[in-house]
Amino acid sequence: MKKNLIYLALLLIISGTWYALQLKKKQDHQKLVDRRNELVFQNFNEANIHFIDLELPGERIALALKDGQWQFTGNGLSANELYVQILLGCIKQLTYGDVISERVEDHANYKLDSQSRLVILRDANAIEQARVYIGKPGENYRTAFFRLGDSATVYHTVTDCYPALTRSCWYDRTIWQVSESAINKFKFIFKKETTIYRKEEDRWVTQTGATLPKEQCESLFHLVASHAEYTEVPIAKAEAEGEIHLFVGNQTMSLLLFKSNNGYHGIRPSIPGMLFSLPVDFLDHFRLTDVK
Repeated sequence: MKKNLIYLALLLIISGTWYALQLKKKQDHQKLVDRRNELVFQNFNEANIHFIDLELPGERIALALKDGQWQFTGNGLSANELYVQILLGCIKQLTYGDVISERVEDHANYKLDSQSRLVILRDANAIEQARVYIGKPGENYRTAFFRLGDSATVYHTVTDCYPALTRSCWYDRTIWQVSESAINKFKFIFKKETTIYRKEEDRWVTQTGATLPKEQCESLFHLVASHAEYTEVPIAKAEAEGEIHLFVGNQTMSLLLFKSNNGYHGIRPSIPGMLFSLPVDFLDHFRLTDVK
């Protein structure tokens, strides 16, 4: 009888402990579910971020904020400011969403293993402020699966994170960083023929009186490459097939044009190592082939 009472007591203790653990687990899980619309980083401030490290499929990107501009840490070239701000905005607006799994074994199902896109943000003192693994997108590509730091928990968020990390190029593809009002004149050189345009009121006119259409001027002054990349291969100016020069005050901004298999490459002498890709119809668009 005494032995049975002991067994009963042990059974009650074990049952009570198991029930308490299950209850706590259920409560903890419910807390996670209740956080669906809660911001992951409550006090996040983009202005405090000075370093960004991205580990993406096939490449690693390291950016640093210098004099108010985002640059690649390795070569000092400018990053695409818009892309950086969109990324920081996504991290700021990131919500927990739904809890999908708490098992490490499930990470591969959501591309949250070695296939993930890792975002690490640090402040001016290089202290880590956020570490987020972005996995595969949801059904409509406007949602994504993610996990935090060393946590095994997989969340499904409606924050638009996945597109913000699927950029073909993180370099700044803008050719010129100048407004039209600051330009005094510009010059085309193509196949050893030169044409100079000067501004007369609201028109750009050559020395012979020919006028470049306004839409073509706007396309030139707001020129954006289809792609940009860093190269350590030197390219001699003598190999250039064409040149474009903008005269801004006492300074000259130049773009050298080189024929490529898919169009033209452009190089700004003031930005060594940056290779811009321009579309195949680039010269036709500006009528450089018809220079007189």
